[in-house]
Amino acid sequence: MAPPLARSSAQTPIRAGCEDAVGSNNRLVCTLFGVTDVEGRKVGFTRVFAINADGTAIQILSTRENAYSRGIQLGGGTVVDWLPDEQGSVLMARYYLPDDHTGSNLGSSAEGLGVDRIDTRTLAKRSIEPPKRTAFQYTSDGRGTIRVMGVYGISSSDELTGIEHYYYRRPGSRTWEKLSDYNEMTDEGFNPYAVDYETNVAYGLKKKDGRDALYTVKLDGSLAESLVFDRPDVDIDDVTTIGRRHRVIGASYQTDVREVAYLDPQIKKLSDALRRATPSTPNIRVVDSSVDERKLLIFAGPTPPLDTPIAIE
Repeated sequence: MAPPLARSSAQTPIRAGCEDAVGSNNRLVCTLFGVTDVEGRKVGFTRVFAINADGTAIQILSTRENAYSRGIQLGGGTVVDWLPDEQGSVLMARYYLPDDHTGSNLGSSAEGLGVDRIDTRTLAKRSIEPPKRTAFQYTSDGRGTIRVMGVYGISSSDELTGIEHYYYRRPGSRTWEKLSDYNEMTDEGFNPYAVDYETNVAYGLKKKDGRDALYTVKLDGSLAESLVFDRPDVDIDDVTTIGRRHRVIGASYQTDVREVAYLDPQIKKLSDALRRATPSTPNIRVVDSSVDERKLLIFAGPTPPLDTPIAIE
């Protein structure tokens, strides 16, 4: 058994998941999930940190609270682009809390979710999207550009309306334009999940005949919408992506087991061929790839919990 990468002295349950930050498995970015006590209640929190594969050189990538921070920092942020062409830097959506040192060099009135480019070794950072109080989502095109932003609808009494407003940018533009409105309560409207750089579209879910279906919307000003995949019996509930650019290759849905309908013709052809060649392992799933997609990581097994990874070049 491999030795632990890092240990925690916390007395509450903590777990973490890691991904490779540089494409060579020697620098990892990990998200830590834990539970803490806030005014007598147990609440969950996350923190993101970078660490070498040998357990050295830990750096906290989440923004840090201080004694003057107004609020409680529960969300540690997420990596929105792994920047595979840059060794060790990532784009992170991070939460900012204002503090009471405003007016001094130490204080800041920044509040909400923003995007920073961060060097995971030195913590050198550059602001890509300034923090926005109502923002909750930023989506990259896998090439280092933020193309979609989601913001919560807020009423005149400063309460959530239940409507999520999405905005997009055309290629090469810094101007936000309206993409869609999504109603969390009724599940109506286009809910974007990913952006494809090559085809300049947003993939997302939208109702069709009472079921969630996968659509694309053009990000060129036309907002032309196309149905990609649907099923009459179940909702499509996610997209399947591969590689460090998170290219969309399939639509995911749940029947008796989790299933994927592959949209990429070559990957579908490979998946079908492997399924025919290994009838005893019908659960064939392409789960990841190298940056150039010449190497694929495939899970094969009779049921999802018993999957065995296979590398195919």
